[in-house]
Amino acid sequence: MTFSIEQLTTFVAVYETKSFSKAATQLGKHRTTTSQVISNLEDDLAIPLFERVGRSVEATNAGRMLYHYAKMVVEQATALNKVAMSLSAGMVEEINIAYSSFIPNNVLVAIRDRLSEQFPLLKVNYFIRSKPEIEAGIENGDFHFAFVNVDARRAMNSKDATFLRNLSFCVYASKYSELARTPRDLVLSKLKTTRQLVLKSMVDDEMAEKIIMSANYEVVDSLALMVKLIKEDIGWGVMPSITFNDNNIEGIIELEFDEFEDAFMVPVGFWCAFSENLTEIKQAIKDAISDFLETAPRYKR
Repeated sequence: MTFSIEQLTTFVAVYETKSFSKAATQLGKHRTTTSQVISNLEDDLAIPLFERVGRSVEATNAGRMLYHYAKMVVEQATALNKVAMSLSAGMVEEINIAYSSFIPNNVLVAIRDRLSEQFPLLKVNYFIRSKPEIEAGIENGDFHFAFVNVDARRAMNSKDATFLRNLSFCVYASKYSELARTPRDLVLSKLKTTRQLVLKSMVDDEMAEKIIMSANYEVVDSLALMVKLIKEDIGWGVMPSITFNDNNIEGIIELEFDEFEDAFMVPVGFWCAFSENLTEIKQAIKDAISDFLETAPRYKR
């Protein structure tokens, strides 16, 4: 027995919405057409898949058994369609994304998830680089996209530059540290005499004067390493607030004190090499970042 993709897609939609009308709306079809597709499928199988209960429908035991297999086939068909579209559109096969070390890993993961969803065949490579290295890489074609600190913005003709938004930075320390037990009005003076961990990219971008508060500071190249060092109470640091969410903030707290009531803001730019073939990928990356920032619990202050 052969099933059509239309039959299985319609069946899954009706099963999940428990309604012919809602399924029809979801599929962009008329309710009568949706109902007829299911009736034909039931005739082919010679078994009822749904019980009509007023305006809603409930799956029969046979319908529930079929759903899991139908869902799998529909998802595979959707993935196959995306692959075919990528091939026919002549999309690039591989991209290189460069980024400054202060860009949180969870943002990069969100981007990779979106690209995997929309461009299944696309190979994505990530590279941590300094801003001069990134600029040179965009100009010579080594990098297709990049995320950088654009605190000192200037016009560039060799790349497509877009300002994304300001990234908020806050002061963090181990929740077991002495700083965590320090009264709010004494925090700043304590910070000035306690070891501070500073991201190398912030120093390279000439922002040392804005973020270094302690004479006793050490430079760290990796944001992930910096997070671990702070958790172990090796020092405190100024980091992007979206580095944290409800799942990974354990062991680290944000320090609040009168002299630092507002988050320190760093403007982030999205650089892209000029290429018509990168347009759809560029938009997917921007959408992924926008969606991530809208839902990131630690971004909203």
